[in-house]
Amino acid sequence: MSWFVLRPTGLIEPTIRNDFFSKIGRTSWKIYMEPERPLHWVSCKDVGHFAAEGLLHPEQWSRKCLSLAGWEGTYMEANAINKKVTGQDFQLTFGLAARFICGIIVKDLSLSYKWCNEKGFGADIGHLRELHPGLLTLEDCLREQAEKAG
Repeated sequence: MSWFVLRPTGLIEPTIRNDFFSKIGRTSWKIYMEPERPLHWVSCKDVGHFAAEGLLHPEQWSRKCLSLAGWEGTYMEANAINKKVTGQDFQLTFGLAARFICGIIVKDLSLSYKWCNEKGFGADIGHLRELHPGLLTLEDCLREQAEKAG
């Protein structure tokens, strides 16, 4: 194989955890993204699937780039799905904390939101689903997380 580039979009699993950094991520998503502008998200499992495909079938994937996403939606759509699955809104943190971290500590994060507002990821979810029918959505990942929690 010469090369195969995977370009995962936002990762679902770190976003749906309830630790401090996930709360910062969700809060910054809510603050920095235009309300009607969807983001693309992909499960870590699906990144692994496509990485394995590239290694198992190098002739098929050699010299290709693939943007990875399994779900597209706005913060409000994601929150509605979270509420449907868990019965609760997403847990957030103080907007000031998210602004401080995105604006000063991890400035690239606010720049990435700016880029997403202007350009977006451009992953072809329909095509990806043809390649991998088991591609996970946000709801799939939330349900899996809820099952593991008991």
